[in-house]
Amino acid sequence: MGQKCNVDSDCLLAFDPKFGTQIQVKCFGNQCCGEDFSGISRQKSDQIQNNIQAICFDGTPSNQQCFLPNDCGDAQKTCVNNICCPKNNDYDQYACGGLQSIGHCDTKGQCSVGECVSAQVCCECPFGQPQKQTYNCKEGSCEKGYFCSRSGFCCPQCQNGKIPSGSCHLGQCGAGSTCQLGNICCEGILLNI
Repeated sequence: MGQKCNVDSDCLLAFDPKFGTQIQVKCFGNQCCGEDFSGISRQKSDQIQNNIQAICFDGTPSNQQCFLPNDCGDAQKTCVNNICCPKNNDYDQYACGGLQSIGHCDTKGQCSVGECVSAQVCCECPFGQPQKQTYNCKEGSCEKGYFCSRSGFCCPQCQNGKIPSGSCHLGQCGAGSTCQLGNICCEGILLNI
């Protein structure tokens, strides 16, 4: 089950699609394993979807979901807003659902404020943009379409529990997805925004 490893640092980061949060991944018995908040065992390879239709922050089409820059398998691409996009110098200006990052992740994938996201920068939310004027939220205090994240912000989530297929680009998403609250693209879901 999962990627081979000798120590915890050999394991890649993974995300819980239901809560949109990073899962702690550990090396157990030479395999990378992690748990989401409901205790269900997950592995990174279970989460990545290929053949999605998404739009990068610069308008370039993307067909691959990712969690880390190396997931893209191409030196000319990096992982931004959880999709593989062309690598350029200004990706961190858009890495937080279209907003600029608030810092860079440390070597352990942690942030002093916010969450370490796919582009290895710190953002208020694991996906998309936070609900306006929220910090230190409590469960149940966020508007519909948002959840109270570990970072203390009300963060957007797809209602079907899937990881967003990127962020909206000028209000648009790839085919089969719609732009939702918090500037995230969700497959086959339509909310009034």
